[in-house]
Amino acid sequence: MKHSVAMKVSIILIMTKKKGIITGYVVSVRDITDMRQMEDKLRQAYKMEAIGTLPIIMITGLNSQTTAEQLKSARIDKLITKPLTTREIATAIRKVLADKKVD
Repeated sequence: MKHSVAMKVSIILIMTKKKGIITGYVVSVRDITDMRQMEDKLRQAYKMEAIGTLPIIMITGLNSQTTAEQLKSARIDKLITKPLTTREIATAIRKVLADKKVD
């Protein structure tokens, strides 16, 4: 039974020449699978950290019986339950951003 393994590799090929004629090759193959996996995990960690700092505003035209505790547990920073103009939405977003002091 044959086993196959997927790997990410870095390959460097250098040709050696003498008077315009190729006289040899030097090939370097390096397994970079672990390095790529760590880079992917680091990128994912940065994304999750950024998501944690983003303000969340829920806007609905429905009346809501949602409590402040429920909003906090859902990570919702502001609940708006009336139809709004674009200006009112922008003002609400600016206020939430100022309150969170997002960098």
